[in-house]
Amino acid sequence: MIKYLLLDPHEILLPEPDWERRFLLCPIQTTLADCIQQTAGFSSDAAVLITRDPALAEQAEDLDILVLTEVSSLEQQLADLEAEHMESWPLTLVQWYLKEHRDLPWRRTQDPYAVWISETMLQQTRVEAVISYYNRFMERFPTVQALAAAEIDEVLKYWEGLGYYSRARNLHKAAIQVTEEYGGRFPETVAELRALPGIGPYTAGAIASIAFGAAEPAADGNVLRVLARLYAIGDDILTDHTRKAITRLTGAHIPPQAASAFTQGLMELGALVCIPGHPRCDACPLQAECKSHMLGIEEQLPVRINKTKVRKEERTVYLIFHDHKVLLHRRPEGSLLGGLYEFPGVPAEDGQTFFETFGIRIGDERFLATAQHRFTHILWDMRIYEARLEQEDAPSGADWILADRAQIGQIMLPSAFKKPLELAMQRLT
Repeated sequence: MIKYLLLDPHEILLPEPDWERRFLLCPIQTTLADCIQQTAGFSSDAAVLITRDPALAEQAEDLDILVLTEVSSLEQQLADLEAEHMESWPLTLVQWYLKEHRDLPWRRTQDPYAVWISETMLQQTRVEAVISYYNRFMERFPTVQALAAAEIDEVLKYWEGLGYYSRARNLHKAAIQVTEEYGGRFPETVAELRALPGIGPYTAGAIASIAFGAAEPAADGNVLRVLARLYAIGDDILTDHTRKAITRLTGAHIPPQAASAFTQGLMELGALVCIPGHPRCDACPLQAECKSHMLGIEEQLPVRINKTKVRKEERTVYLIFHDHKVLLHRRPEGSLLGGLYEFPGVPAEDGQTFFETFGIRIGDERFLATAQHRFTHILWDMRIYEARLEQEDAPSGADWILADRAQIGQIMLPSAFKKPLELAMQRLT
Protein backbone atom coordinates (compact mmCIF):
# COMPACT_ATOMS: atom_id res chain seq x y z
CA MET A 1 0.00 0.00 0.00
CA ILE A 2 1.22 3.49 -0.81
CA LYS A 3 2.03 5.11 2.54
CA TYR A 4 3.74 8.29 1.36
CA LEU A 5 2.03 10.59 -1.13
CA LEU A 6 4.50 13.35 -2.04
CA LEU A 7 2.88 16.45 -3.56
CA ASP A 8 4.25 19.34 -5.51
CA PRO A 9 2.21 22.08 -3.76
CA HIS A 10 2.61 24.46 -6.69
CA GLU A 11 0.97 22.13 -9.20
CA ILE A 12 -1.25 19.44 -7.68
CA LEU A 13 -4.46 19.58 -5.68
CA LEU A 14 -6.01 16.57 -3.96
CA PRO A 15 -8.90 15.35 -6.11
CA GLU A 16 -10.93 14.12 -3.14
CA PRO A 17 -10.81 14.97 0.61
CA ASP A 18 -10.83 11.31 1.67
CA TRP A 19 -7.24 10.91 0.47
CA GLU A 20 -6.05 12.99 3.38
CA ARG A 21 -6.99 10.07 5.64
CA ARG A 22 -5.36 7.47 3.40
CA PHE A 23 -1.98 9.01 2.74
CA LEU A 24 0.72 10.82 4.64
CA LEU A 25 1.10 14.24 2.98
CA CYS A 26 4.68 15.43 2.73
CA PRO A 27 4.89 18.99 1.33
CA ILE A 28 7.84 19.54 -0.96
CA GLN A 29 10.38 21.95 0.53
CA THR A 30 13.64 22.59 -1.30
CA THR A 31 14.47 19.08 -2.43
CA LEU A 32 12.87 15.68 -2.16
CA ALA A 33 15.81 14.50 -0.05
CA ASP A 34 15.14 17.22 2.54
CA CYS A 35 11.47 16.27 2.69
CA ILE A 36 12.17 12.55 3.05
CA GLN A 37 14.70 13.16 5.80
CA GLN A 38 11.90 14.68 7.90
CA THR A 39 9.64 11.62 7.48
CA ALA A 40 10.22 8.89 10.08
CA GLY A 41 10.47 5.37 8.71
CA PHE A 42 10.26 6.52 5.08
CA SER A 43 10.46 3.79 2.45
CA SER A 44 10.81 4.64 -1.24
CA ASP A 45 9.12 1.33 -2.12
CA ALA A 46 5.91 2.65 -0.58
CA ALA A 47 6.00 6.18 -2.00
CA VAL A 48 4.79 8.02 -5.05
CA LEU A 49 5.51 11.59 -6.21
CA ILE A 50 2.84 13.56 -8.05
CA THR A 51 4.32 16.35 -10.12
CA ARG A 52 4.65 17.77 -13.65
CA ASP A 53 8.02 19.33 -12.82
CA PRO A 54 10.79 17.46 -14.72
CA ALA A 55 13.40 18.48 -12.12
CA LEU A 56 11.40 17.00 -9.26
CA ALA A 57 10.66 13.91 -11.33
CA GLU A 58 14.38 13.43 -11.92
CA GLN A 59 15.09 13.72 -8.18
CA ALA A 60 12.44 11.08 -7.53
CA GLU A 61 13.93 8.69 -10.08
CA ASP A 62 17.34 9.06 -8.41
CA LEU A 63 15.69 8.06 -5.11
CA ASP A 64 13.78 5.13 -6.69
CA ILE A 65 10.45 6.86 -6.08
CA LEU A 66 7.72 6.31 -8.64
CA VAL A 67 6.28 9.39 -10.39
CA LEU A 68 2.74 10.15 -11.61
CA THR A 69 2.09 13.11 -13.89
CA GLU A 70 -1.35 12.71 -15.42
CA VAL A 71 -3.77 14.50 -13.10
CA SER A 72 -6.78 13.49 -15.19
CA SER A 73 -6.20 9.78 -14.48
CA LEU A 74 -4.72 10.27 -11.04
CA GLU A 75 -7.38 8.30 -9.15
CA GLN A 76 -7.05 5.20 -11.33
CA GLN A 77 -3.26 5.37 -11.37
CA LEU A 78 -3.17 5.53 -7.58
CA ALA A 79 -5.60 2.60 -7.31
CA ASP A 80 -3.48 0.49 -9.67
CA LEU A 81 -0.28 1.52 -7.95
CA GLU A 82 -1.71 0.79 -4.52
CA ALA A 83 -2.78 -2.69 -5.63
CA GLU A 84 0.78 -3.39 -6.77
CA HIS A 85 2.16 -2.33 -3.40
CA MET A 86 -0.50 -3.92 -1.18
CA GLU A 87 0.76 -4.55 2.33
CA SER A 88 1.43 -8.19 3.10
CA TRP A 89 0.36 -8.24 6.75
CA PRO A 90 -3.33 -9.14 6.18
CA LEU A 91 -2.45 -12.42 4.46
CA THR A 92 0.31 -13.07 6.99
CA LEU A 93 -2.27 -12.63 9.73
CA VAL A 94 -4.75 -14.98 8.03
CA GLN A 95 -2.07 -17.67 7.65
CA TRP A 96 -1.09 -17.29 11.32
CA TYR A 97 -4.72 -17.51 12.46
CA LEU A 98 -5.49 -20.64 10.44
CA LYS A 99 -2.49 -22.34 12.05
CA GLU A 100 -2.53 -20.96 15.61
CA HIS A 101 -6.15 -20.17 16.55
CA ARG A 102 -7.74 -21.64 19.66
CA ASP A 103 -10.41 -24.31 19.29
CA LEU A 104 -13.42 -22.45 20.69
CA PRO A 105 -16.97 -23.83 20.40
CA TRP A 106 -18.34 -20.90 18.41
CA ARG A 107 -15.53 -21.24 15.87
CA ARG A 108 -16.72 -24.70 14.85
CA THR A 109 -19.59 -23.18 12.91
CA GLN A 110 -20.41 -20.20 10.72
CA ASP A 111 -24.03 -20.17 11.84
CA PRO A 112 -24.84 -16.45 12.23
CA TYR A 113 -27.02 -17.19 15.26
CA ALA A 114 -24.10 -18.87 17.06
CA VAL A 115 -21.73 -16.06 16.05
CA TRP A 116 -24.23 -13.50 17.37
CA ILE A 117 -24.67 -15.26 20.72
CA SER A 118 -20.92 -15.66 21.23
CA GLU A 119 -20.05 -12.08 20.25
CA THR A 120 -22.73 -10.74 22.58
CA MET A 121 -21.49 -12.87 25.48
CA LEU A 122 -17.87 -11.90 24.84
CA GLN A 123 -18.60 -8.21 25.34
CA GLN A 124 -17.11 -7.28 28.74
CA THR A 125 -16.42 -10.98 29.53
CA ARG A 126 -13.28 -13.12 29.17
CA VAL A 127 -13.26 -16.03 26.71
CA GLU A 128 -12.49 -18.57 29.42
CA ALA A 129 -15.55 -17.50 31.40
CA VAL A 130 -17.84 -17.45 28.37
CA ILE A 131 -17.29 -21.02 27.15
CA SER A 132 -19.45 -22.77 29.77
CA TYR A 133 -22.19 -20.12 29.53
CA TYR A 134 -22.20 -20.36 25.74
CA ASN A 135 -22.47 -24.17 25.72
CA ARG A 136 -25.28 -24.13 28.29
CA PHE A 137 -27.17 -21.35 26.50
CA MET A 138 -26.89 -22.99 23.07
CA GLU A 139 -27.99 -26.34 24.44
CA ARG A 140 -31.19 -24.76 25.77
CA PHE A 141 -31.71 -22.29 22.89
CA PRO A 142 -30.08 -23.96 19.84
CA THR A 143 -31.83 -21.78 17.25
CA VAL A 144 -33.10 -18.25 16.96
CA GLN A 145 -36.65 -19.65 16.92
CA ALA A 146 -36.05 -21.45 20.23
CA LEU A 147 -34.79 -18.24 21.81
CA ALA A 148 -37.73 -16.25 20.47
CA ALA A 149 -40.23 -18.77 21.88
CA ALA A 150 -38.75 -18.71 25.40
CA GLU A 151 -40.00 -16.58 28.30
CA ILE A 152 -37.74 -13.68 29.14
CA ASP A 153 -37.33 -14.81 32.75
CA GLU A 154 -35.89 -18.13 31.55
CA VAL A 155 -33.52 -16.35 29.17
CA LEU A 156 -32.33 -14.14 32.03
CA LYS A 157 -31.82 -17.21 34.21
CA TYR A 158 -29.55 -18.78 31.57
CA TRP A 159 -27.71 -15.45 31.34
CA GLU A 160 -27.17 -15.30 35.10
CA GLY A 161 -23.54 -14.60 35.98
CA LEU A 162 -22.63 -12.84 32.74
CA GLY A 163 -23.93 -9.46 33.90
CA TYR A 164 -25.07 -6.55 31.73
CA TYR A 165 -28.53 -8.10 31.55
CA SER A 166 -29.77 -5.65 28.94
CA ARG A 167 -27.76 -7.78 26.50
CA ALA A 168 -29.96 -10.79 27.26
CA ARG A 169 -33.13 -8.73 26.92
CA ASN A 170 -31.99 -7.42 23.55
CA LEU A 171 -31.08 -10.93 22.40
CA HIS A 172 -34.64 -12.03 23.15
CA LYS A 173 -36.18 -9.02 21.41
CA ALA A 174 -33.96 -9.44 18.36
CA ALA A 175 -34.70 -13.17 18.16
CA ILE A 176 -38.41 -12.40 18.06
CA GLN A 177 -37.81 -9.80 15.32
CA VAL A 178 -35.70 -12.19 13.23
CA THR A 179 -38.33 -14.90 13.59
CA GLU A 180 -41.25 -12.65 12.74
CA GLU A 181 -39.72 -10.43 10.05
CA TYR A 182 -37.18 -12.76 8.43
CA GLY A 183 -38.79 -16.15 9.01
CA GLY A 184 -35.96 -17.19 11.31
CA ARG A 185 -33.27 -16.54 8.67
CA PHE A 186 -30.62 -14.12 9.87
CA PRO A 187 -30.22 -10.94 7.79
CA GLU A 188 -26.85 -10.71 6.04
CA THR A 189 -26.19 -7.01 5.56
CA VAL A 190 -24.74 -4.67 8.17
CA ALA A 191 -27.65 -2.27 7.71
CA GLU A 192 -30.23 -4.99 8.41
CA LEU A 193 -28.24 -6.38 11.34
CA ARG A 194 -27.92 -2.94 12.92
CA ALA A 195 -31.70 -2.57 12.82
CA LEU A 196 -31.98 -5.41 15.35
CA PRO A 197 -32.13 -4.52 19.08
CA GLY A 198 -28.74 -4.45 20.78
CA ILE A 199 -26.63 -4.86 17.63
CA GLY A 200 -24.19 -2.01 17.11
CA PRO A 201 -21.46 -1.40 14.51
CA TYR A 202 -19.00 -3.90 15.99
CA THR A 203 -21.42 -6.82 16.41
CA ALA A 204 -22.97 -6.21 12.98
CA GLY A 205 -19.52 -6.20 11.37
CA ALA A 206 -18.49 -9.34 13.25
CA ILE A 207 -21.59 -11.29 12.18
CA ALA A 208 -21.37 -10.11 8.56
CA SER A 209 -17.66 -10.88 8.35
CA ILE A 210 -17.39 -14.12 10.34
CA ALA A 211 -20.69 -15.76 9.37
CA PHE A 212 -21.21 -14.44 5.84
CA GLY A 213 -17.65 -13.69 4.72
CA ALA A 214 -18.46 -10.06 3.96
CA ALA A 215 -15.59 -7.55 3.83
CA GLU A 216 -16.98 -5.62 6.79
CA PRO A 217 -14.76 -4.34 9.64
CA ALA A 218 -15.35 -5.27 13.27
CA ALA A 219 -13.16 -3.27 15.62
CA ASP A 220 -13.41 -4.38 19.26
CA GLY A 221 -10.89 -3.54 21.97
CA ASN A 222 -8.43 -6.16 20.74
CA VAL A 223 -8.59 -4.89 17.16
CA LEU A 224 -8.21 -1.25 18.21
CA ARG A 225 -5.12 -2.16 20.22
CA VAL A 226 -3.55 -4.19 17.38
CA LEU A 227 -4.10 -1.52 14.73
CA ALA A 228 -2.99 1.31 17.03
CA ARG A 229 0.30 -0.48 17.58
CA LEU A 230 0.70 -1.72 14.01
CA TYR A 231 0.42 1.84 12.64
CA ALA A 232 1.77 3.66 15.74
CA ILE A 233 -1.47 5.60 16.17
CA GLY A 234 -1.06 7.95 19.11
CA ASP A 235 -4.65 9.21 19.31
CA ASP A 236 -6.98 8.25 22.15
CA ILE A 237 -8.77 5.05 21.06
CA LEU A 238 -11.66 5.80 23.43
CA THR A 239 -12.83 8.71 21.26
CA ASP A 240 -15.43 8.15 18.55
CA HIS A 241 -13.20 9.83 15.98
CA THR A 242 -10.29 7.45 16.54
CA ARG A 243 -12.51 4.37 16.76
CA LYS A 244 -14.14 5.24 13.44
CA ALA A 245 -10.78 5.98 11.82
CA ILE A 246 -9.33 2.63 12.93
CA THR A 247 -12.49 0.85 11.83
CA ARG A 248 -12.09 2.39 8.35
CA LEU A 249 -8.43 1.41 8.36
CA THR A 250 -9.36 -2.16 9.27
CA GLY A 251 -11.96 -2.30 6.52
CA ALA A 252 -9.44 -1.12 3.94
CA HIS A 253 -7.22 -4.14 4.61
CA ILE A 254 -9.73 -7.01 4.63
CA PRO A 255 -8.76 -9.69 2.08
CA PRO A 256 -12.03 -10.20 0.16
CA GLN A 257 -11.64 -13.98 0.01
CA ALA A 258 -10.63 -14.40 3.66
CA ALA A 259 -12.75 -11.88 5.56
CA SER A 260 -13.83 -14.33 8.26
CA ALA A 261 -10.30 -15.51 9.08
CA PHE A 262 -8.96 -11.94 8.92
CA THR A 263 -11.53 -10.61 11.40
CA GLN A 264 -11.03 -13.50 13.81
CA GLY A 265 -7.27 -13.27 13.31
CA LEU A 266 -7.16 -9.67 14.51
CA MET A 267 -9.25 -10.61 17.55
CA GLU A 268 -7.05 -13.63 18.29
CA LEU A 269 -3.82 -11.70 17.86
CA GLY A 270 -5.05 -9.08 20.33
CA ALA A 271 -6.15 -11.73 22.82
CA LEU A 272 -3.02 -13.91 22.72
CA VAL A 273 -0.07 -11.85 21.48
CA CYS A 274 -0.72 -8.12 21.19
CA ILE A 275 -2.01 -8.02 24.74
CA PRO A 276 -2.41 -4.94 26.97
CA GLY A 277 0.66 -3.63 28.74
CA HIS A 278 3.51 -5.88 27.62
CA PRO A 279 2.82 -7.37 24.17
CA ARG A 280 4.51 -10.66 23.22
CA CYS A 281 6.30 -9.18 20.22
CA ASP A 282 8.66 -12.14 19.81
CA ALA A 283 5.63 -14.33 19.00
CA CYS A 284 3.92 -11.80 16.73
CA PRO A 285 3.64 -12.66 13.03
CA LEU A 286 3.37 -8.95 12.22
CA GLN A 287 6.45 -7.82 14.13
CA ALA A 288 8.39 -6.92 10.98
CA GLU A 289 5.63 -4.54 9.84
CA CYS A 290 4.70 -3.07 13.22
CA LYS A 291 5.56 0.63 13.33
CA SER A 292 5.32 0.95 17.11
CA HIS A 293 7.72 -1.98 17.55
CA MET A 294 10.16 -0.37 15.12
CA LEU A 295 9.98 2.83 17.17
CA GLY A 296 10.15 0.97 20.50
CA ILE A 297 6.86 2.45 21.74
CA GLU A 298 4.61 -0.63 21.65
CA GLU A 299 4.15 -0.63 25.44
CA GLN A 300 3.02 3.01 25.35
CA LEU A 301 0.18 2.23 22.94
CA PRO A 302 -2.71 2.34 22.60
CA VAL A 303 -3.52 5.66 24.23
CA ARG A 304 -6.59 5.43 26.45
CA ILE A 305 -7.74 8.52 28.32
CA ASN A 306 -10.54 7.41 30.61
CA LYS A 307 -12.49 10.45 31.74
CA THR A 308 -15.30 8.54 33.44
CA LYS A 309 -15.35 8.70 37.24
CA VAL A 310 -16.85 5.87 39.28
CA ARG A 311 -19.72 7.08 41.45
CA LYS A 312 -20.06 5.47 44.88
CA GLU A 313 -23.54 4.65 46.16
CA GLU A 314 -24.20 3.49 49.72
CA ARG A 315 -27.14 1.10 50.00
CA THR A 316 -28.89 -0.69 52.85
CA VAL A 317 -30.00 -4.16 51.72
CA TYR A 318 -32.52 -6.24 53.66
CA LEU A 319 -33.00 -10.00 53.92
CA ILE A 320 -36.63 -10.07 55.06
CA PHE A 321 -37.80 -13.48 56.26
CA HIS A 322 -41.36 -14.70 56.64
CA ASP A 323 -42.60 -18.26 57.13
CA HIS A 324 -39.25 -19.84 56.12
CA LYS A 325 -39.09 -17.72 52.98
CA VAL A 326 -37.24 -14.57 51.95
CA LEU A 327 -38.75 -11.53 50.27
CA LEU A 328 -37.57 -10.56 46.79
CA HIS A 329 -38.43 -7.45 44.79
CA ARG A 330 -38.36 -6.90 41.02
CA ARG A 331 -36.44 -3.71 40.15
CA PRO A 332 -38.23 -1.14 37.95
CA GLU A 333 -37.77 -1.38 34.18
CA GLY A 334 -35.37 1.20 32.82
CA SER A 335 -33.30 1.36 36.01
CA LEU A 336 -29.96 -0.28 36.74
CA LEU A 337 -30.63 -4.06 36.67
CA GLY A 338 -34.15 -3.17 35.57
CA GLY A 339 -36.63 -6.05 35.54
CA LEU A 340 -34.42 -8.33 37.66
CA TYR A 341 -35.12 -9.51 41.19
CA GLU A 342 -33.20 -8.13 44.15
CA PHE A 343 -33.07 -8.30 47.90
CA PRO A 344 -34.90 -5.02 48.50
CA GLY A 345 -32.89 -2.08 49.71
CA VAL A 346 -32.80 1.69 50.00
CA PRO A 347 -30.09 4.25 49.14
CA ALA A 348 -28.48 5.26 52.43
CA GLU A 349 -28.14 8.90 51.36
CA ASP A 350 -31.91 9.27 50.88
CA GLY A 351 -32.49 9.00 54.61
CA GLN A 352 -35.75 7.15 54.00
CA THR A 353 -36.81 4.10 55.98
CA PHE A 354 -37.78 0.84 54.34
CA PHE A 355 -41.44 1.57 55.11
CA GLU A 356 -41.25 5.05 53.59
CA THR A 357 -39.77 3.59 50.40
CA PHE A 358 -41.89 0.47 49.92
CA GLY A 359 -44.82 0.82 52.34
CA ILE A 360 -43.91 -2.50 53.99
CA ARG A 361 -43.43 -2.87 57.75
CA ILE A 362 -40.42 -4.83 58.98
CA GLY A 363 -38.93 -5.41 62.44
CA ASP A 364 -36.14 -7.05 64.44
CA GLU A 365 -33.49 -5.58 62.15
CA ARG A 366 -29.99 -6.98 62.72
CA PHE A 367 -26.77 -6.08 60.91
CA LEU A 368 -25.07 -9.03 59.16
CA ALA A 369 -22.26 -7.92 56.86
CA THR A 370 -20.96 -5.48 54.27
CA ALA A 371 -20.34 -6.08 50.58
CA GLN A 372 -19.33 -4.15 47.48
CA HIS A 373 -20.14 -4.55 43.80
CA ARG A 374 -18.59 -2.61 40.92
CA PHE A 375 -20.61 -1.76 37.83
CA THR A 376 -19.02 0.14 34.93
CA HIS A 377 -19.51 3.60 36.42
CA ILE A 378 -21.05 2.87 39.84
CA LEU A 379 -19.77 1.23 43.00
CA TRP A 380 -22.38 -0.15 45.37
CA ASP A 381 -21.24 -0.09 48.99
CA MET A 382 -23.81 -2.29 50.77
CA ARG A 383 -24.69 -2.84 54.41
CA ILE A 384 -26.73 -6.03 54.73
CA TYR A 385 -29.39 -6.51 57.43
CA GLU A 386 -31.75 -9.34 58.22
CA ALA A 387 -35.29 -8.53 59.38
CA ARG A 388 -38.72 -10.11 59.67
CA LEU A 389 -41.94 -9.13 58.00
CA GLU A 390 -44.18 -7.52 60.63
CA GLN A 391 -47.42 -7.34 58.67
CA GLU A 392 -49.55 -10.48 58.44
CA ASP A 393 -49.93 -10.49 54.66
CA ALA A 394 -47.00 -10.63 52.28
CA PRO A 395 -46.76 -7.81 49.72
CA SER A 396 -48.98 -8.43 46.72
CA GLY A 397 -48.40 -7.71 43.06
CA ALA A 398 -46.07 -8.93 40.32
CA ASP A 399 -43.06 -7.06 41.74
CA TRP A 400 -42.87 -9.06 44.98
CA ILE A 401 -42.28 -12.73 45.71
CA LEU A 402 -41.62 -14.79 48.82
CA ALA A 403 -39.19 -17.55 47.84
CA ASP A 404 -38.15 -20.62 49.76
CA ARG A 405 -34.77 -22.33 49.43
CA ALA A 406 -35.80 -24.34 46.34
CA GLN A 407 -37.53 -21.47 44.59
CA ILE A 408 -34.72 -18.98 45.05
CA GLY A 409 -32.44 -21.23 43.02
CA GLN A 410 -34.79 -20.85 40.04
CA ILE A 411 -34.97 -17.05 40.20
CA MET A 412 -32.56 -14.80 38.29
CA LEU A 413 -30.56 -12.80 40.84
CA PRO A 414 -27.77 -10.48 39.62
CA SER A 415 -24.22 -11.16 40.79
CA ALA A 416 -24.38 -7.85 42.69
CA PHE A 417 -26.36 -9.78 45.32
CA LYS A 418 -23.95 -12.69 45.64
CA LYS A 419 -23.14 -11.97 49.30
CA PRO A 420 -26.77 -11.33 50.36
CA LEU A 421 -27.76 -14.56 48.59
CA GLU A 422 -25.12 -16.56 50.48
CA LEU A 423 -26.38 -15.15 53.77
CA ALA A 424 -30.01 -15.81 52.86
CA MET A 425 -29.34 -19.43 51.87
CA GLN A 426 -27.60 -20.01 55.20
CA ARG A 427 -30.76 -18.94 57.02
CA LEU A 428 -33.38 -20.68 54.90
CA THR A 429 -34.32 -24.16 56.12
